[in-house]
Amino acid sequence: MEKRILVICEINDYITSIKRHYSLTKGFGIATGLAKLSKVFYLTKGITQEKDGLILKNLNEIDIEFMNSIDYILLIREHNIFEVLDSNTAIKDTLLNFNKKHKVGMKSDAIEWLWDKKYIKDFKKKYNISWHDFIEKGFDIICCQMKEYKKQALQLIKNRIFNKDPEFYINLNNKLFNSRMGVFDKYPYTDDMKNPYDLNHSYCVDIGRSLSEGKALKPLCYTEKNYKYSNDPKKEKFNISKTILIYMGRLKTDSGKILYMMRDIMKKLGPKYELHIFPGRFVIPDCPVSVFSNKYGENLQILRDVIFNSNNNIIIHYPYDDKTKAKYLKYADIGIDFSSTRPKNIKTLQGNAKLLEYCAYGLKVVTERNVINSFLVDDAKNGICLKDIGTVEHYVNAIKEVEKMNYDRDYAINTTLKTQSWDNIGKELFEHFESLI
Repeated sequence: MEKRILVICEINDYITSIKRHYSLTKGFGIATGLAKLSKVFYLTKGITQEKDGLILKNLNEIDIEFMNSIDYILLIREHNIFEVLDSNTAIKDTLLNFNKKHKVGMKSDAIEWLWDKKYIKDFKKKYNISWHDFIEKGFDIICCQMKEYKKQALQLIKNRIFNKDPEFYINLNNKLFNSRMGVFDKYPYTDDMKNPYDLNHSYCVDIGRSLSEGKALKPLCYTEKNYKYSNDPKKEKFNISKTILIYMGRLKTDSGKILYMMRDIMKKLGPKYELHIFPGRFVIPDCPVSVFSNKYGENLQILRDVIFNSNNNIIIHYPYDDKTKAKYLKYADIGIDFSSTRPKNIKTLQGNAKLLEYCAYGLKVVTERNVINSFLVDDAKNGICLKDIGTVEHYVNAIKEVEKMNYDRDYAINTTLKTQSWDNIGKELFEHFESLI
C-alpha cells in the first residue's frame, strides 16, 4: 500500500513566497524526491494543487481525519517548531501524541536545536510537556547532514543535555540519521536565459534605498556623486568585459573578518575581475550590531561603504528569488567559497550549500579542503581545493589558475546531479522510514 507523507517546512504560501536561501528550498526538494516513492503532501497556506509530482495541501484543510491517513511526517525547519504546532490543531494534537502510529522525522543539518534555550524554557509552559520528552518520544528520525558529524553527535548531546538516564542518550543516538543536502535533478539551464551581467552595469544603482530584486550596488567610486573624482572618471575600468566571480550566502565566517579577505583578494586581482556578492546575513567586525539582515538595502549599502569602499570591482546584489538564481550562475565564471571554521585549521562538520550549488550548476570553483563537502569539486573536476587555511595570495593564484583551466561544464553538472539529487536523498530517507516499521 502506498505510503502517505506530510512534509512541513514554512507556514506560508509556497507558490507566492520569496525563497532567497537554500534552506527555504530544501523542504520542497526532499519532498519531490520522496514523491517518486510515495504520495507526498506539502503544507502550504495557498490553494491545494498538484505540483512537480506532489500535492500542495492547504493548511486549513488539514484535520484529524487527514492526519490519521498520514504514515510519515517530515519537519524541515528545526527553528519553527512552535509555529508549526500553533498553526493547526490537528497537526499539534498529532505531534504531541506519543502513542500515535505515525513516524516523525526532522530534516535538520545539525543537532544544536536539541538544546535550544527557547525550547527548553518555553515548551513546557506552552504544551505541558518537557522539551526533552518531546524530542525523545515525539521523533523517530533526527537528521544530521554529514556522517562525520553523526560520529560526534552522542558526545555533543551528553555535553549539552545533563542529568539524563543513560537510556535517554541511547534512544536519542539511535534516532540520528545521516541525510545529505541535495539539488534538483534536472539540468539547470535553458537557452532563453539572458546574461544578467551586462557590460554597462545597467542593473546597478547608487544607494541602498533603490535596491530591489535584479538590482545591485555600484562600487562606491562609480556612483553618480563620486565617479568624477575617482581615478577612473570615464569608467574605462568598469564597463569592460571581465572574469565574473560569484559568492552566495552568509558572510559571518571568522566574526566577519572574511569580508576583509574578499576585499583584499579583489584588490590583488584588479579590474579584469569582478566579484558579484549575493549576501545572506552578514557580520561587520567590531560592530555593536550582532548581525545584519540582507533584506534591507540600507544594510547592503553599509557593507559596501564600510568594508568595500576601496574596491572598484565588487558589486553587491539584492538577494534573488530562487526562481531567478540560475541565470546568475549560468553567466558566472568562478564560484568562491571559504571554510566556516576559519581561522581554525580544522574540517567543517557541515557542508557548504553554495559549494554544492556551484558544482550542480557547473561553475569553476576555488574553495578550501577544510570544507567537508569539497570532495564535490574532486568529483566534478571543476576547480581547486586549497590546503589548510587559504591566504589572499593562495586565492588570487588559484583563481587565475582555475580561470585558465579546461573543463567540461556539463560533466560537472551531470556528475553532481547523479549523486547529490533530491531523488537520491529522498530514496535514502524513505527507506530509513520504512525500516522503522
